[in-house]
Amino acid sequence: MSEAARLKRGTVVTVAVVDGGLLTKPKPMPRKPVAFPYSEAELVLGLDPAKAHADDLPAMLTSERGD
Repeated sequence: MSEAARLKRGTVVTVAVVDGGLLTKPKPMPRKPVAFPYSEAELVLGLDPAKAHADDLPAMLTSERGD
């Protein structure tokens, strides 16, 4: 049963009192920040519409814009 609940020995859990019992679930653990090798500014340095192939992008449909 612990496998179905994604629990194993040492798993940090949260416990809540609910109607008719207890609710136990794994506590979400904060993710470690990822260090990317390039900044956004470095990635777009020298980028222009031609290099980005902007002319190859299809036109957006009115239904896709959410107007």
